[in-house]
Amino acid sequence: MARERVVIVGGGIAGLTCAWHLSRTPELRERYEVELIEARGVPGGKLASTRDPEQGWRSLEHGLHVWFGFYENAFALVREVHERWRRPEGCPLQTWKDAFRPHSFTPIGRKVQGEVGWFPVQWPTNADEPGDGRVQLTGWGAVTQALSTFQTAVRVLLLKAGVPLPAKTRRPWRTGPLVAFEGLQLNDVDGLRSGLQALDRLIRPLVAPYTAENVDAHAAMALLEVGLAFFLGLLDPKWGVHEDWDLSRIDHLDFREWLIEAGGDPDVVKHWGGVKALYDTTFQVQEGRPSFAAGVAARVVIRVCTQYNGAVLYHLNAGMGEAVIAPLWEVLEDQGVRLRLGCRLVGLDRVELRPVEEPLLDWRGLRVWNEGVRLGDPTEEALSWEHLVLALPLPAHRGEAWLAALREDARFSRMLDAPSLVKTEAVQLWMPKTLEGMGWTRARPALVGWPHPMSIWADMSHLLPLSDTDARSLHYFCGPHRPGRDWEEQLDRRLGREWPDADWRLGERYHRVNEQGSELVVGSPPEAVKARLGPSSGHEKIWLAGAWTHNGLDASCVEGAVMSGMQAARAISGSPEEVVGEGFLWGAG
Repeated sequence: MARERVVIVGGGIAGLTCAWHLSRTPELRERYEVELIEARGVPGGKLASTRDPEQGWRSLEHGLHVWFGFYENAFALVREVHERWRRPEGCPLQTWKDAFRPHSFTPIGRKVQGEVGWFPVQWPTNADEPGDGRVQLTGWGAVTQALSTFQTAVRVLLLKAGVPLPAKTRRPWRTGPLVAFEGLQLNDVDGLRSGLQALDRLIRPLVAPYTAENVDAHAAMALLEVGLAFFLGLLDPKWGVHEDWDLSRIDHLDFREWLIEAGGDPDVVKHWGGVKALYDTTFQVQEGRPSFAAGVAARVVIRVCTQYNGAVLYHLNAGMGEAVIAPLWEVLEDQGVRLRLGCRLVGLDRVELRPVEEPLLDWRGLRVWNEGVRLGDPTEEALSWEHLVLALPLPAHRGEAWLAALREDARFSRMLDAPSLVKTEAVQLWMPKTLEGMGWTRARPALVGWPHPMSIWADMSHLLPLSDTDARSLHYFCGPHRPGRDWEEQLDRRLGREWPDADWRLGERYHRVNEQGSELVVGSPPEAVKARLGPSSGHEKIWLAGAWTHNGLDASCVEGAVMSGMQAARAISGSPEEVVGEGFLWGAG
């Protein structure tokens, strides 16, 4: 029997995931002939990273990429890929665990009485491993877990602040599946709402005298303010979220707007670093203003804070391109997938092909992507398919002529035109001093919530042994690109305070602005989220995949992209049957 021909357009993680799930078993390989085409000379999309032999083999990244501990589908993919990968001799990544390192210290930017600084956040760890596929909670169960985490965090902050708490409040709060406060059942919505209001009345007067200069007390009050608005908003009959636990009911609102309508203090909601960090992490900015659909944001909060396995987040122990993309690329080749770089779709039945020389190089046991790859002269050829998967961010390519035919579907056209694109900016600094030598006295940070444009900073010095450099520390910065905002001036202001014993300009740097095509992030503002489509494009045999689709997270991240690739593969083949978390807080309790 002839195999069905599937062509996947786009070599980012969504397209690669789709190819994986159409070729991972002998039975699937007998059914489908899979081809993946990527216009650039290096695959990976926003996860692409390269190395330049003429620049000390440094890893050059699209930006800072971390994997959150709740990325069940993405970790499951990597775990299986690394089991199958025929790694080079001497490869430092002998298992998937060698590719990742847990990270739990995530300072959050703050501004108190006009002074800009940061607040230390140390997340607890657990004994679980990401990728086990065990994140399946009902709406009530998820809220129970989130409420327990909220209560514990407030309590810890108050104790650190030295606030004298009543004996009953000092006792650990119970965390059973139906108990948030002693004697109060979660299925009693009115009782839960009353309990939250009682907590507010108990804590607020105790903390008020301490908040002027006490950093911990100030953070406790901000968390209390935002947390109460969050949970009271979930229980407010005005939106009816608790009726079936469908957070999409509030996606017409911006997250900050929703918190304020739910009773949150506007000044705290708009300026507290904890809320700002949520927007910054997935670049939720439109036309210079924060914009994040409330239901999507609330879902992300619950997943990040309560459903991680092992650690809250994970750094890579190599470049993203060599720890994730190269192994996946080579395993796909072993599974019979035809992979073509330099191959651009110019019509639904034609491609432009440019030959690519030496995209992969060997370096210290790693397979690395060549920064100096060259594309040859273009030629055109016909393209035939029985299934076409568009796995590139279509809103970033909305002007392509081949999209015209697909625009005949009104829903597709609405999705394509919804405002959602975000330019981003990234800097890597190789410094001649260690972090401690520059005056930083705390643990290695992954800091979020700094002022723009570089609102995120992580110390990535653990990557230095994988390059030829005399640098003593390595730092990644990123954030939404703000035209007219000088990133060097911003780093002067911030790093002069955080690195008092070093001039950051003495380091070597790699700076890039991501403003073209697939480099752009597709954000999740309310109007765009409502317009998202799932794997079906509305046209027979043409499917969609990418973090920008309606996939269960609907926020720009690795997990959302992987989920969408799985969903596109399932639409074609019926496999995989389950995508972990795709129905989480989308209704039906």
